[in-house]
Amino acid sequence: MLQRYKILDTKVKGKLTIKSTKTSIESDCAILDKFKSELLSENTERDVKGKYFYFLQRYLRDTQKEKCKPHQAHYYAVDLPDKKHLEHPIPQNRILQAYLDGNISALEAIHMPLCLLSDFDKHYLQGEWEQNATWELPFMRYKLAGLRVPIKNLRGDLIDFRKIKKFEDLPTVFGDEKSFSTFYVNLKNINFPFKEIKTFYLFESKRWDLLTLKNQLIKLPINNYNKSLLNFISLKDQANFEKYKIFDYRIKDQLILK
Repeated sequence: MLQRYKILDTKVKGKLTIKSTKTSIESDCAILDKFKSELLSENTERDVKGKYFYFLQRYLRDTQKEKCKPHQAHYYAVDLPDKKHLEHPIPQNRILQAYLDGNISALEAIHMPLCLLSDFDKHYLQGEWEQNATWELPFMRYKLAGLRVPIKNLRGDLIDFRKIKKFEDLPTVFGDEKSFSTFYVNLKNINFPFKEIKTFYLFESKRWDLLTLKNQLIKLPINNYNKSLLNFISLKDQANFEKYKIFDYRIKDQLILK
């Protein structure tokens, strides 16, 4: 066995030389389509499909960044610090799924818009906000997640998603993204009228206050707040409760009205 390895030292070296060169956009599309074809093929084993999915995901991301000229993302945040991050207004998982489903081409997937943000601000948009993105309103999750920096396009036009007409009815969130993501899911699970709230405020104690469009303040307890929210839903439209501006649920099994 050792002798067989020693022979390798006497073999001619360098017969196969591959130079690293930039591929054309046509070649990039062909490579992506090849990975996609193998991934979706019924003849590909399940464990091998996982590898193809990884290769496809990685190659798409690398190609997107390569085709985006340095410091020329489609959108960028104003007053960027030295540490920057390329972010997809339409999250990559949505782009990839649309490509695999045949709804967009490889060329479209490669040229999906990128936004240059600070490393700090990118954390606002992770987690739940990646799942709640929409194709029609890609910057809506920026506002919902609490991102406050204005965004410009390559022409220098301000895309202030905080003031876009379609976003005017969206609430303002004061709190961290992870806590609000959990809170938002709980609201959805009980069919809480999300559109009737204009402000969500998270205290350091991890307790939420909600301010409605009618300027009614809902003060929730730290734990088991779903019960309080359900109670508010049952009361809010009753005529004799419209006069109250504060619904205080902070004390267990009590409602204090003011």
